[in-house]
Amino acid sequence: MKKKRYFVVPAALVLLGGLYIISKQSDGLLTSERIEIAMRSKNFVHNLNRGDFDACYNSLSPDMQDKTGIERLHALLDPILGFLGKFEEFRGGNISRERHKDTSTYVCNLKCDYENGRAIFTIILDEKMNIVNLYIK
Repeated sequence: MKKKRYFVVPAALVLLGGLYIISKQSDGLLTSERIEIAMRSKNFVHNLNRGDFDACYNSLSPDMQDKTGIERLHALLDPILGFLGKFEEFRGGNISRERHKDTSTYVCNLKCDYENGRAIFTIILDEKMNIVNLYIK
């Protein structure tokens, strides 16, 4: 009888852990979608850190490109990068889907360590995986 108790507790913990993992992925995103969103977001941050504003501009949605020229993008982001200093590493992040009336957007939060502190990039992508909005905190 005592041996059964030793198996029940670990089995219950495994079951609860599995339910927790499933609940975290219940936004309907496939693993391949999560990987693509993470890669596109990290590529944007890498290009930004290298000062490749042309590549950053090309990853924006056509609507964002119409509203923001390369010069304006450079003028807005260069002072922020100067303040943060040298990029050190990605610290983690999360990905979620926001459903709207007719479309969905994907939100990727990336925590990045820099020489002078930490920055959190919130990158919002459309269904075509183009960046439609960007926040840096």
